Amino acid sequence: MSNAPKPTARMAAALAVEAQAAAWPKTFPGEPDMSGLSQDDVNLATAIYRITMRRWGTLEYLMDKFSTVACAQLEPGVRAALLVTAAQLVFMDGIPVYAAVNEGVKLVRQLCNARDAGRSVALCNAVLRRVAEAAGDRRPVEETWTPAADRIPLGLPEDGYLKLAQPVLPQPEQLRHYLSAATSMPRPLVQAWLEKYGEAQTIALCLQALTQPPVIVAVEDGFDRFAAGPFAAHEAGGFVVWQGGMAGLPVFLKENPARRVQDPTASRAVKSTASLAPKRILDYCAGLGTKTRQLAQLHPGAQIVATDRDDKRRAGLRAMAAGFPNIEVVEFGGVGALAPFDLVVLDAPCSNTGVLARRVEARWRFGPSSVGEITQLQKKIVEQAKAWVAGGGHVLYSTCSIESGENGKQARRIGGTSGEIIDEHLTLPSQMGAAHVDGGYHALVRMG
Repeated sequence: MSNAPKPTARMAAALAVEAQAAAWPKTFPGEPDMSGLSQDDVNLATAIYRITMRRWGTLEYLMDKFSTVACAQLEPGVRAALLVTAAQLVFMDGIPVYAAVNEGVKLVRQLCNARDAGRSVALCNAVLRRVAEAAGDRRPVEETWTPAADRIPLGLPEDGYLKLAQPVLPQPEQLRHYLSAATSMPRPLVQAWLEKYGEAQTIALCLQALTQPPVIVAVEDGFDRFAAGPFAAHEAGGFVVWQGGMAGLPVFLKENPARRVQDPTASRAVKSTASLAPKRILDYCAGLGTKTRQLAQLHPGAQIVATDRDDKRRAGLRAMAAGFPNIEVVEFGGVGALAPFDLVVLDAPCSNTGVLARRVEARWRFGPSSVGEITQLQKKIVEQAKAWVAGGGHVLYSTCSIESGENGKQARRIGGTSGEIIDEHLTLPSQMGAAHVDGGYHALVRMG
């Protein structure tokens, strides 16, 4: 990479995408470095980056149609420059083609290996111009989307589509290939869903992953969800959709300790323990502590021990626990000495396939090897944690995955031959706005 260029919105987006490309497929949550950018450029960089991440597969499919070198084989800087420029050419109306292509060429010069600059620039110029020709005028068609080789869906079917000037997508009869290209979804995941859920539900899942999910807040009992305020009532009772901008959200949350950013699906898992009366609870994979807080409020008389493998998350847990006298945060390796527990909560690591609208990068990690690694980790956690349950106690197992190997199979491993699953639910991600729900799974297991 050459010397650091002057900060621009496009460069900030390209550098963030380059980091993802260099780590591929072990993608991670991220945003561009906005240092030195104006607010307008911050907005532009954010938009370019998020569109690129959400539409990565579609963009690379289009570019590969017109390139002699597959995007995946390019060095990360060149790949990133092409991706962020193609994102503007295909999905961002109002940006002139010549300006986007010229900026793309500049990015390639700055981000490529100097020895290959001439070849990379020529490739960039040719491919991007062909992509621009295929994209057409980029104006959304306000009609219900149906699969076609010249239609890129914008979200749910009623959200419309972009009509390409050329039918360059796979034919819909090849549904796995078409959905992969049109909805930016890896083929192994599309195939897995087709086998489990069928064509109609797989299409719905792929389209839902294209949507921008709302910020949903769980509110306290008695809160008037229909009152005037920077929120709208969610269809699920006890939740609102935040509409007031992120700057005001912390103030709203601090007004009552029961308020927390949480989707109804995630909340449902802990609610399944409402009929229990545990005296000691372990939240073993506590993460940011959202379910820990919910447990503390649902079971105020219980002592709750929380931990997480990650040091930074444990630090965050300690800060959160300061406001809850019944929560104790401990080191990850010290849990066994504190057993037994009446209730062990395992919000297990997973493939995140129920929340791909929120975790857009997670889809690219899906594959036989990664799923195998995840299920082995889940098995290890399950075998370790169930030994800490008191006789007649319970394990609450949950994920934000919709894959059976990460869900029901693990729950049955917990129960073994003497346990019993007394509550089990799989939710598929669906809808938008006030009807949005994340996907996820939970099982409450009574141990023998």
